[in-house]
Amino acid sequence: MEWTSNDVVGVISYLLPGFLAAWVFYGLTTHPRKTPFERVVQALIFTAIIQGAVAGGRLTYTHYYESGVVDWGEWGGEADQVLPPLVAVVTGVIFAAIANNDLLHFVLRKLRITKRTSYSSNWYSAFNKGRRYVTLHLRDGRRVYGWPYEFPDQSTADHFALMCAYWVPSEGDPIPLPLVERLLIPARAVKLVELMKEESVNSNPATENQNGKPSAATPTKQSDPTLRIDGAKGGTGQATGTTTDQAASIPSPAASPKTQVSRKGNRRNHRRR
Repeated sequence: MEWTSNDVVGVISYLLPGFLAAWVFYGLTTHPRKTPFERVVQALIFTAIIQGAVAGGRLTYTHYYESGVVDWGEWGGEADQVLPPLVAVVTGVIFAAIANNDLLHFVLRKLRITKRTSYSSNWYSAFNKGRRYVTLHLRDGRRVYGWPYEFPDQSTADHFALMCAYWVPSEGDPIPLPLVERLLIPARAVKLVELMKEESVNSNPATENQNGKPSAATPTKQSDPTLRIDGAKGGTGQATGTTTDQAASIPSPAASPKTQVSRKGNRRNHRRR
């Protein structure tokens, strides 16, 4: 069977929404790119979903148009050209949201159908299930403790971006970095990652704030915070403050590592009392 140029263009036009949906999906998730054959199969699946949605919309609109409910004109060829790309983008976004939030596999696990997750790897799943403080064991023997503002999608590429970072020597007290806003560490340089327990954290209200920031407790024996983060919700901001010479142990974040109250606010509350 010989294919003419018009046939090739028609097939490409028909499959293009599926490839567009796959492009949106991979752009919004951490799932690795498939092989060319697997990507074609995935594009075919997306194409079937998109063309089915467009056909359903066409039938629904035609029914309401013939019933006199809507009077926007008959369904024309322009709608068949404009709707598939729009539906493809929406489809890619929906599937990306399902994968990033583990929605489908969460339901399937409740039904005891599978034990897997929608995440791309165990690495991503461990960091995505509740952000918490970490201790990174580097390949040169050093250890660093901090809040993972950003973490790599894979264990062999990209960098960790730590806030409220402390070097943890094998002997002696932790070494704070009060002038460092974020510490970038290559993922290849990390040998082991410790995810700290929230139950073992001091829930001192003096280390909580209302700005949605990761709390940074003082490196001193007292619970009076001297290092805090100011900024918008989500873990961004600039580290400010000072540290004392009375260092004792690794700083403990709040039970819910979100934010910290400044000394000034504590003093006002004390005066009111």
